[in-house]
Amino acid sequence: MDRASALKISTIWGAYYVMKENELGSIEPGKWADFAVLDKDYLTVPEDDIANIRVLMTVAGGKIVHLVPSLARDIGMQPAGAQVTLGGPAAQW
Repeated sequence: MDRASALKISTIWGAYYVMKENELGSIEPGKWADFAVLDKDYLTVPEDDIANIRVLMTVAGGKIVHLVPSLARDIGMQPAGAQVTLGGPAAQW
């Protein structure tokens, strides 16, 4: 399966499946905007590097529920949510 299709399965196609495409599944005015900020571009990173993509921030219901320390420092906020160690210091990406 190509990456664009995999992304659509997790977003807009899922919204169509539950018949909520007017409320969910894409970022546009009038819809819920739950989203994640990644450290690499999922659509262009080499296939072997997909597993190494890290989530920097997650927003759900209009609230930041996860924010890694490095991005928090860059935008002047406090880290949020669980911080993963990955065998080293917490969230240094």
